[in-house]
Amino acid sequence: MNVRWSHCLLLISVMGFIPLQSPVEQASSPASPEGLHRYPESQVYFEENKGQYAPEVRFQVPLLLQQVRLMDTGASIALIRETPQPQTGPRQERFRNVSWMNEPDPAFEALVWNLYFAGANEHIIPEGREPVSGYVNYLTGNDPDRWATHVNRFREVWYPNLWSGIDLRYYGAAEQSVKYDLIVSPGADPSQVRFRAAGIISLAPAPDGSLHIHTAYGTVTEAQPYVYQLINGAEHPVAADYVQHDSLSFGISIRGGYDKTRALIIDPLTFTWASFFHSSLSDDYVMAVARDKDEHVYIAGYTQSLTFPVTPGVYQPAYGGNIDAFVSKLMPGGSTPVFVTYLGGTDWELAYGLGLNAWDEPYVAGFCRSSDFPATQGSLQPVSGGGLSEGFLARLTADGTGLVYATYLGGNNRDYIYDLWVASSGEAYLTGNTLSPDFPLTAGAYSTVAGGNGDVFVSKIAADGGSLLYSTLYGGNSFDIGNAITVDAAGIAHIGGSSGSANLPVTTGAWQSAAGFTPLLTQEDAFYARFSATGNALLYATYLGGSDSDGCYGICLDAAGGVYLTGTTYSTNFPVSALTIQTGANAAGGGDAFVTKFDPAGSMVYSTCLGGTQADYAKSVRVNAAGEAVILGATSSVNFPVTSGSASYAAMYDGFVAVLEANGYALKYSQLYGGTYNDYPRTNGALFMRDSRITAGVTTHSANIPVTAGSYQTTKTNGTADAPWIVGLEMSTVLAVQPVAFSLVTEAQTRQIKLTWLVSPDAPGVSVVERRSLDESWTAIARMPGSAGEHTYTWLDDLQQQSIQPRWYRIVWHDASGEVSYSEILEAHPMSPAQAGLSMYPNPAAGPVTLAGTSARAQEVSLEIISVSGSRLLQTKVSVPAGSWTYLLDTHTWETGVYLVRARYTDGSTFVQKLSVP
Repeated sequence: MNVRWSHCLLLISVMGFIPLQSPVEQASSPASPEGLHRYPESQVYFEENKGQYAPEVRFQVPLLLQQVRLMDTGASIALIRETPQPQTGPRQERFRNVSWMNEPDPAFEALVWNLYFAGANEHIIPEGREPVSGYVNYLTGNDPDRWATHVNRFREVWYPNLWSGIDLRYYGAAEQSVKYDLIVSPGADPSQVRFRAAGIISLAPAPDGSLHIHTAYGTVTEAQPYVYQLINGAEHPVAADYVQHDSLSFGISIRGGYDKTRALIIDPLTFTWASFFHSSLSDDYVMAVARDKDEHVYIAGYTQSLTFPVTPGVYQPAYGGNIDAFVSKLMPGGSTPVFVTYLGGTDWELAYGLGLNAWDEPYVAGFCRSSDFPATQGSLQPVSGGGLSEGFLARLTADGTGLVYATYLGGNNRDYIYDLWVASSGEAYLTGNTLSPDFPLTAGAYSTVAGGNGDVFVSKIAADGGSLLYSTLYGGNSFDIGNAITVDAAGIAHIGGSSGSANLPVTTGAWQSAAGFTPLLTQEDAFYARFSATGNALLYATYLGGSDSDGCYGICLDAAGGVYLTGTTYSTNFPVSALTIQTGANAAGGGDAFVTKFDPAGSMVYSTCLGGTQADYAKSVRVNAAGEAVILGATSSVNFPVTSGSASYAAMYDGFVAVLEANGYALKYSQLYGGTYNDYPRTNGALFMRDSRITAGVTTHSANIPVTAGSYQTTKTNGTADAPWIVGLEMSTVLAVQPVAFSLVTEAQTRQIKLTWLVSPDAPGVSVVERRSLDESWTAIARMPGSAGEHTYTWLDDLQQQSIQPRWYRIVWHDASGEVSYSEILEAHPMSPAQAGLSMYPNPAAGPVTLAGTSARAQEVSLEIISVSGSRLLQTKVSVPAGSWTYLLDTHTWETGVYLVRARYTDGSTFVQKLSVP
């Protein structure tokens, strides 16, 4: 069993090194320094021990199904789980609750393990800081001398000068989450920091930089340390790793150069909370989520239930009929509904988009077929246009008790609103698809003439809902659909969607001016378009696709105007960039997700596919301040790429959250979320991110998808019907170092090492290639000017001998101002030509198998697979590039036995390996 407990273990989730202005005095003062991460909405408090806990405990965090105890010598963690019968394990504490009916509840047990401060200064006493108003009394028994009264609670606990010049700070983060920082004074040595675990099996750093702590209850996975300096209000990264001292001890190694008078902090991606949100019987769907400035969670979707959990006093407490939209507001962390209301008439309403204005008033948009949808008088369109389906937009009051306005938006045919963006001042931007010849449009708009079998529309509605500020069409001679919309600070609307039109209007200089799909054979291409602030001009538009079907479903912008698109591709020749995560879609597997970034001028920055051998798709993308794209989607591939320690494929469709490095060439994080049945997001609005916090909405059929104690709904009660599942995550804000996309290839024939990296156009400087010796010292082997673009360096005389020792390389970047940045460290293993020419993993295997090889040049490889009886299972030719290549096999239908796999290169090299199928 591999369990992610980062959301409840709390101790390694955030670590940081923060130099202060003086070695000890300021660090130990009650005032906390600026630049530390704070979570003002956190309800996690540290209770002082006034006799209610064991004597060695100074402070304890009262959490659900876990306990964190802070002692003078370290922290003690108790992980509590229900057990139907007695079990054994390291330091297990058993206890049984008795209900008010005197019937025993199920038995529980707790695995207790500790993190001690190794080599720390003696006689350090932790201090509570930032007291919380009020106090707690423990009046146990009838002896007042044993009562604990006026127990104070604190938001933070500090260990001043725990190591020389280093403070330790514990604090509450999101719901049911505790984190810690390390405060390092100027001149102090961070390598002093050392933790020793007790009550676990073992621990070890993983290849991806995370730390794996193996316990009797499973493996705790802590993300790679993220260390940064706070300089002029911006975070600047410093490379750091976990370092293992022995099987039970670890510390932190800072391998990047940093200004020792400035601050360093660490922050990984953490699963913080998750909850169901549904009625007892029917299918219910979550379509979009949002958060307000106070971290309340908003959900929009639709339901067929008469018993959806609406709250008293809301605008529409009664079910309208057939299918109703709903809007919900929950407390931070998804713990308790603030309000839940239906929104609909006697027929059906499907909510697709959700947004908030500056006053935290929720807007919901979608499409309906109710002629009595509750449109308000004075709104843009208070009466149905008579179509088979019509768009709708509603603005609710902040408390959910009323409508500010509600309006139809449509004509006499079919109209669909698929996404919504709300300005802080209250204007609403909508996009979707219309087939109505009388769809509401405005004079002077970019286009008021329908182009074909349904066009994209882009409409901006005034804050009071009474008028169109502009409304335009966009399309060609076939169907065109706007699936996603976002708006920049200048009021320019950016649209991502799908087009079946061979003549979709594109602009001069478009990245892809012609459709890639084949009309009548394949269906559509993705597209990206943006319109002027008044809606009267098409500023930029381009196709994005290959020779098969492709669609864009999610879009977002970064602070510099970069545009991020995500969706699904079935094209094996979908446009991808160099040094990408994955070069093409697996059409036989049902398509892959894609992620593409354009710069503000419309030039491609990067483009990559993401998926496995089966169907994979993405619905939403968001980007953090560091330019790291977060993708929400679903996969049916057992080999979907996940990062170390992440959950493996469960069944049917699993939801996924993937985080790309800022350069787009590597996965920083990839995690599957799923249970026994289908789990999938449905719209661009299903993902919300602000700062480092993510909220996602997934529709699930699975009763065993992960939920957290203390959330609103921990049990799925409608069987295998659809139900909303809402999850909260926290991710790092890692800023990219200057040398990016660093890759290493060992050449097959010459056994040389080829290093490749990119230099940003706006970052002049010098790249230094360094190699690490066995004594862990670094030696410069090349120095190259920092001109923009791709750089390659081949290390000619390394790996010529058959050494068993690996080699380590990094790029050190010296910018024009003298600041130094470091790339990741890559490892090269010496290998013989036969080993380099063909390998496979896993082996033995009874499922997907990857054949891997390297080639000194671009050429063809003839692959042949023969059983021991002489039967040929495969004979094909594969074009491979210079460097590494892979080819995927699926052996799940093969008979048990041993097979010979032969690879014959055009240059005459031949390699044969055995593959066992159990």
